[in-house]
Amino acid sequence: MAYRVKKNNFTILEISTHQYKLTFDSPYNVLKHIQKTGVSVNNTDNQDNFTWTRSSLKEFEEKYRQLFSDNMGKVTLTYEVLLISAYK
Repeated sequence: MAYRVKKNNFTILEISTHQYKLTFDSPYNVLKHIQKTGVSVNNTDNQDNFTWTRSSLKEFEEKYRQLFSDNMGKVTLTYEVLLISAYK
């Protein structure tokens, strides 16, 4: 990204990042939230024809809970946003 900014003669005023942490009741609700943002949740691990099955959803939910659950049984999803303020 820095290359494109320099190549197009932009002057950077500020670069910052922000994290937003959301909490959900279940990993399934995380998938539903992501789906509502317009991002596909069907192409995992670069498999072209991936289809969710009961077993793949169960496996996903178990792994997601292991990695992202809190002490209240909720699960989290973190977005990291990059903001660049620049002018030409």
